[in-house]
Amino acid sequence: MGYIEQICKWMKCEKDEIGEICLNIDTETQRYALSFIEFETRDFIGINYTDVDFTERFVILNKKYIISMGIVYRDDIVIEEPNSNHDIQYN
Repeated sequence: MGYIEQICKWMKCEKDEIGEICLNIDTETQRYALSFIEFETRDFIGINYTDVDFTERFVILNKKYIISMGIVYRDDIVIEEPNSNHDIQYN
């Protein structure tokens, strides 16, 4: 069973919905945060991920180097709201 089938089984979704499930993917050398699966073959998985500069990148990973995958839930993402008074000095 491939990653797509396992994730769909766990999330109770259809295969065509896999692109909507956000993942963190760890390999032996790098973390691919906020990733979305585009395709999967027997040996490779293609993902879009968010780079450290907040740009979206595409990469094809060799599945034998993937250490872990974790689903990112909406509650896991912390967005700091801008403080409108942050730069104002009070006398």
